[in-house]
Amino acid sequence: ARSKSTAKSKSNVVSCSDTDGETRDGKGKGRGKKANSLASASKKTVKDLQDMTPEEKVKANRDRNREHARNTRLRKKAYLEKLKSTVDELCRERDTLVSERAGAASLMVEIHNTRTEVLMSFFALRSTYEKQRDLWSSILDESCFSCVMPVTPYRSFPASEVQVSKCQRTILGIDGMISDTASLHVLLNSLIDRSRYPAASIQFRYTLVTEDAVVAGNQMMARWVMSTVNATQFGARMEVAKQGMLCCKFNSAHKIIGLELMFDVMAFMLQLKQAAGSETFSVVPNTVQTCQRSFSSPMVMTLAERPYTIVQVNKLWEDMTGFRAEDVVGKASCRILQGQETDRSAVEVLMSSVRFKRPASASLLNYTRAGKRFRNYLNVYPLSTDSKITHYVSLTAHVDMIDNNGAVGSGTLAGATQSTSMPAHALKPAAEGRPMAASAQVAAPLASQETFQHVTASGQTRLHGVSYIAPQPITSGATMATNILPHSPSISNATPGDFGSNQQSKPC
Repeated sequence: ARSKSTAKSKSNVVSCSDTDGETRDGKGKGRGKKANSLASASKKTVKDLQDMTPEEKVKANRDRNREHARNTRLRKKAYLEKLKSTVDELCRERDTLVSERAGAASLMVEIHNTRTEVLMSFFALRSTYEKQRDLWSSILDESCFSCVMPVTPYRSFPASEVQVSKCQRTILGIDGMISDTASLHVLLNSLIDRSRYPAASIQFRYTLVTEDAVVAGNQMMARWVMSTVNATQFGARMEVAKQGMLCCKFNSAHKIIGLELMFDVMAFMLQLKQAAGSETFSVVPNTVQTCQRSFSSPMVMTLAERPYTIVQVNKLWEDMTGFRAEDVVGKASCRILQGQETDRSAVEVLMSSVRFKRPASASLLNYTRAGKRFRNYLNVYPLSTDSKITHYVSLTAHVDMIDNNGAVGSGTLAGATQSTSMPAHALKPAAEGRPMAASAQVAAPLASQETFQHVTASGQTRLHGVSYIAPQPITSGATMATNILPHSPSISNATPGDFGSNQQSKPC
C-alpha cells in the first residue's frame, strides 16, 4: 500500500520542464512539443535497436544510409536548380546592360554624325554665300544664336559687334551671320585682278576635321581649315588659307546656339598682303568717323536709306565721273551715273544687299557727266554711327574707260589700287566733300525661302565648297553621314532699291 501511495504521489509531481511550455508564448510551446516528439522518437529508436537482431540492425543501417543518400541527392538537385536560376538571372542582367551600353554608343554616334552634318551645312552655306534665311534658320537657333570670333580689320563688320576689352566681336542672330558671310566673300573677291578678269569670283572651301573632335555634353570642339581654290587663276599671287579651332554648342534639336571660331588674324592678314602684292596692310572702314581720311581709290559716301543721297566724295571720284562735289553732295544719288546700257540686274543685286545692310561688290557700266561710258568694279561697305548703320561707302577698285566703238581704254585710274581697302597709314583728313547728313536705321527684311538638298557622303567628300573628313565610328563597322546642303547659291528674291536705280525700295 505504501508503494502504491508513493507511485501515486510521484505521478502527481509536475516538473519544471513540464511547465515551461505553459509559461511561454505559442512559439515556445511549439518548440517544446517538437523537442518532446524528437526525444520520444529517439528513445523509441534506441529501444527498437536494442530489440533488433543483427540482421535487422544491418538492414536498418542500410535503409538509413539509402535515405541519407536520397536526401543528399535532393539537396544537390535543389541547389543546382537554384544556381542555374541565379546564373540565368545574372546573364539577363548582363545582356540588358550590354544592350543599354550598345544603344547608348549607337545614340552617341548618331548624335555626333548629326551635329557634324549641321556644322558641315553651316560651312556650306558660308562658302556659297547662301542668302536664303530659311536655310540658315534650319541649322541655327534664331532665338539665341551668337558667333564669337577675333576682330577682323581686313574686312567689313558692324562696330556694334566689337568687344574691345576682349579684342573679339560677337555676331548676333541669323541676319548678322549672313552679313558676315557677305563680308568674307567681298574680301576674297578683292584679290582678283579686275583688269584681266572683270567678272571672276573667288571660290573657297572649308575642311572640317572631326576624327579628333572632342565631344562633351552639348558641346563639340574640332579643327577647321578655310582655303581658296582659284585665287591664283584670277591674278592673285598665292592662294590664302587660315586654320583654327571651333567650339560649337547645340540645343536639344541639334541646332547651333553658340559658335566660337579661333584663328590667327595677323597670319591671315599677312597672306592677304602677299596675295594682293601690297606693301601695306589694309583696313576696311566700318564707321563714318574712319572715313574722314584720304583714300587711294575713288570714294563716294551715301546715306544708307532712300533716296541714298550722296554726302561725301573724294577727288579721285570727281576725276572718274566728271561730277564736282558741289554738284552732287546733298543733292543727288548715284543714280546720276546710270544710263541706257547700265545692267539693271547687276544694280538690283547690289541694292538687295544694301537694303539688308550687308557689304557687297559689283561691276557696273556707268556714265560720266560728259556721257562717256566706263566700267568700274566697286565694293560697298555699311558704316555705323553710334552702333547704327547710317551710311554706305563705295570704293572703286578698277575702272575701264569705253570709247564710242566699244573698245576698252586704259585700265586702273591713277591712284586707284587693285584692293578696295585703304592703307592703314592713310590717316589724313579728306579735304574734299561736304558735311554729312543723318539717316534713320530700319530693320532688314527677310529673304525668301528655298528647300534643302540631301546628299549622302562618306569618307573624304567635297560638296558645295565643303571638304569633309568623316569621323571614326565609335563601334565597329562603317558609318554613313547625310549632309544637309543648300540646293543652290541663289540670290535673294527681294525687290531692289535705287542705289542708282529708278525702282522703288520695297522689303520682301
